Amino acid sequence: MNTATKSLLAIAVIVLIGLGVWQLGGKTGGSAKEPVARVNGELIASADYEAMREQLLAIQGMTADSVTAENEAAIKSQVIETLVTQTILRQAALDASVVVTDENVDAEIERITMQIGGEEALDSALSEQGLARADFRAQVGRELLAQAYLEQTLALSTLTATEEEVDTAYVTLTESSQAAGGEEIPPLEEVRGQVEEYVIQQKSQQAVNAHLAELRAAAQVEVL
Repeated sequence: MNTATKSLLAIAVIVLIGLGVWQLGGKTGGSAKEPVARVNGELIASADYEAMREQLLAIQGMTADSVTAENEAAIKSQVIETLVTQTILRQAALDASVVVTDENVDAEIERITMQIGGEEALDSALSEQGLARADFRAQVGRELLAQAYLEQTLALSTLTATEEEVDTAYVTLTESSQAAGGEEIPPLEEVRGQVEEYVIQQKSQQAVNAHLAELRAAAQVEVL
C-alpha cells in the first residue's frame, strides 16, 4: 500500500487513541443481510461492518486471505466494538447539538488532499480502497463531528503540561529508549517542545478514554 493510501485511511477512519480495538485482520463470518448490533435502539448494519472491516484491513496492510480461522472471532468482536464506539460518540454529539457544516468538511478534505499529495493522489487512494467520494466525505464529516464533540465536552485544546510533567516524561522516554536499544534521545532542552506535546497527548488520551468509558457504561448495547 502506498503512503498516500495509508494517510488517507488513517484520516478517513475515526481512530480513537487508546481504544485498543484496531488490531484487526480479515474476513469474518456472519450474515451479509442482518444487522450486527443495536446501540440505544439504533441498528448497525452489516454493510457498515463490512466496510469498516475492509478499511481496517487496509490500514494494517493485510488482505482477507491472510487471516487465520483462529483470529476470526477476535476480529469480529474488535470491528463491532469499533462501530459501537463510533455510534455512541455520534449519538452523544447529536444529543449535545454539535454541528459540523459543509464548509468545515470542505476545509478538512482540502487539508487531507494537500497532505497526501493532491487530487490525483486522493482519487488514487479512494479508488484503491473502492471508496466513493461521497462515502469519503461522509466519513470526514463523522470524524469532525466526533472531534468537535470531544472538544466541546472535554476542552482538550486547553490541556497543558507543567515543567515537572515534561521533566518526568523525558526521563521515562529516555529510559524506555535505552531499554529497547533505540537511538539516544537528545538533551531535554533540544526536545522540550516535542516532549510537552507528548505529555499533552497523553492527557488527552486519558480524558477521551475516560469519557468513552462513561458513555459506553450508560449505553444500551446489544450484539446481534
